[in-house]
Amino acid sequence: MATSTDLLSFVEASPSPFHCAVEAARRLEEKGFTPHDEAAAPAPVAPGELGYTMRAGTLIAWKIGSQSPASAGFRLLAAHTDSPNLRIKPNGEYRKEGYVQWGVEVYGGVLTPTWMDRDLGVCGRIAVRTDAGIEMRLVRIDQAIARVANLAIHLNRTVNTEGLKLNKQRHLPPIICLDSGLDAPNALNQLLAKNAGCDPDSIMDYDLSLFDLQAPALGGLHKEFIFAPRMDNQASCYTALEALIAHDQDHPATAVAVLFDHEECGSTSDRGASSGFLKNVLTRIERDHQERDTGGMERATANSFLVSADMAHAVHPNY
Repeated sequence: MATSTDLLSFVEASPSPFHCAVEAARRLEEKGFTPHDEAAAPAPVAPGELGYTMRAGTLIAWKIGSQSPASAGFRLLAAHTDSPNLRIKPNGEYRKEGYVQWGVEVYGGVLTPTWMDRDLGVCGRIAVRTDAGIEMRLVRIDQAIARVANLAIHLNRTVNTEGLKLNKQRHLPPIICLDSGLDAPNALNQLLAKNAGCDPDSIMDYDLSLFDLQAPALGGLHKEFIFAPRMDNQASCYTALEALIAHDQDHPATAVAVLFDHEECGSTSDRGASSGFLKNVLTRIERDHQERDTGGMERATANSFLVSADMAHAVHPNY
């Protein structure tokens, strides 16, 4: 029960991939893991070292083994921080029939009807121009700001017999407010600026999602079910973190938890699974390990294995 409750806390703290990576980092630091800067100069890697590095919504963490990776290899457990959702389009705000709405793009394999008639907040990160340069800030707005409204059954009489048929571009833009003119020219930027403590004109860009405000919960008569969003794949992220924290610090092999962003939309981004991020991290560990052995990354790779952990479906009693 304690593990299930802790999982719910992890998911609640992680409405976006960026928040998920930050929450993972917070939990790791509580257990003695040290953050590492990708751009820092190389330093010796000591057996038993606990560390992690982040790139936006991706986090890679490690426990350095007692032997060199060339001889003992890596033990990797990989998952992904992102989940199917509705992303707000760039310059997506528009006015129609007296309402203010946001254009949204379906991200990943979204079951679109489940987003209808829910209280939706806004989360993600924004790029803010400051005197010191561009600063990335996380935003999370836990208010029922947006709603993707269903059409009344009087105007859609066949919905219960023929199913709900949604056009992703026409039917999914959420309603934000009435077009009173008070929020002109950009209600979204004003909202973000208020949340991030900056001037609306200083916001250069954003990567934002809608998220369901209903909190995760244990359900069922005996609390045997987990009712929560983003199980695909933050459940595996949580498992990977817990496994790494519990891993034997004196093990010969180096243990690595890899939490990638962008699984849902393809992994060829700068922080996705096909990027050079993981390879760079493993290469530095192998190269700078104090017990380095001959053979390099080629030998380390041959002595390693990786588990790619993701969610799958088992049984649905109604189907």
